[in-house]
Amino acid sequence: MHIRTPRRYRGQRRNLIASRTILMLIIIGLLAGTGVYMMQNMTILQPMAYELIGTAIIKVQDQAMTIAAPTATATPDPRNDLINANNFWERGSVSEALRLYMPMLPSVPNDVDVHYRVALGMIIQGSFNEAVEYGEMTVSANPLSSDAWAIRAWALDWETGHTGEAIASALQAKDLNPKNARAWAYLAEAYFSAGQGKRAFDTADTAINLDPNSPEAYRARGVLSWFINGDADSALKDLNQAYELAANSNPALAGLIAVDIAGIEVGNKNITGAVDMLKKVLEVNPDNTQALLQMGVIQMNQNGDPSQGSSFLQRCVDIAPENIDCNYQLGRAQAKIDNQMPAAAESFARAIQLGSKRARHYWWAAQAQISLGNCSKAIEYLEPGYQYAKDENNTELMTAFEEIMPECGLNSRPSVAPAATAEATTDPSA
Repeated sequence: MHIRTPRRYRGQRRNLIASRTILMLIIIGLLAGTGVYMMQNMTILQPMAYELIGTAIIKVQDQAMTIAAPTATATPDPRNDLINANNFWERGSVSEALRLYMPMLPSVPNDVDVHYRVALGMIIQGSFNEAVEYGEMTVSANPLSSDAWAIRAWALDWETGHTGEAIASALQAKDLNPKNARAWAYLAEAYFSAGQGKRAFDTADTAINLDPNSPEAYRARGVLSWFINGDADSALKDLNQAYELAANSNPALAGLIAVDIAGIEVGNKNITGAVDMLKKVLEVNPDNTQALLQMGVIQMNQNGDPSQGSSFLQRCVDIAPENIDCNYQLGRAQAKIDNQMPAAAESFARAIQLGSKRARHYWWAAQAQISLGNCSKAIEYLEPGYQYAKDENNTELMTAFEEIMPECGLNSRPSVAPAATAEATTDPSA
């Protein structure tokens, strides 16, 4: 059925058709004109067209890559943690400061101060292998920083077998800043480790003259006075001065100096004073392995309580498993406790596996194995240990080796190949 258009709409329809016809003619005319214009101006318009098309393609590619790419992980803002870490450090709470400093290192790759504190914190905690690692990172943060090379030197000096590198690093620190007393102080200690006592003293004096407010300088000279000259009075004078300076400028370092003071007080038979000093350190920084080591040795030797000593020393090993002194002294404590000789033998062996070249450590390792009836294992310690005793010119210890060697069928004066010269140690209980 055909439906007719109502009359009232027919005029409107004719007008609409006419309008559309006119519009189409206009559009055709415009397109024709545009085409002619484009043909006449192709040289100008072609680069514009390519640019528009290229821009469109780049936008599409960017959108595609954005869709395909994984969601970016937000980088944590270290500012709040840095503030909290600095607060812990300034109170001497090294373990708490390190807990915050270490995760933020990737966010502050060129911050020498943060890297320096982590390296120093590892020294204070007795993690010397890690201290060397972070010392290297401190130099990488800024190879032109005198302090960076200085802390690298000190870390190397604490780690067994790196004395030459420590001296070279300290010299580099000094060359970068000849007035850096800290660099001179660490150089003095490295010279001491190399057996150059007079040179070490002269270098420490230079450090103090450069900066009379340097706790590192006074600590260096105090340590030298004690271990080279056995001069407790001079050592305590310098160390107490170092402690007072560090308490105001670097409380974390003050904790390490306090352990030095406690060691000298033990030598002076002031056990109560030594224990009180160490307790203060451990209250602020319970993971200070140097304090735990001293406390364990005091409990074992001075207070006659190897069980209590073993407790402190086990904590030391748990915190710093690679610490040679903590493993060795733990073995000494275990050897004094009934039925713990097997554990003692393991502790002595661990100290040697970690790189100890101290004759006394080898003697105890051998003695533990002999007491367990294991001469084949004891021989592994007797021969090199005897050579280390010769290198140390320790006639008393050489005699001790000669007395137990026949128990395992060895000549009391064996001929062995020369071993590496043992380095000086700052362990008064060795």
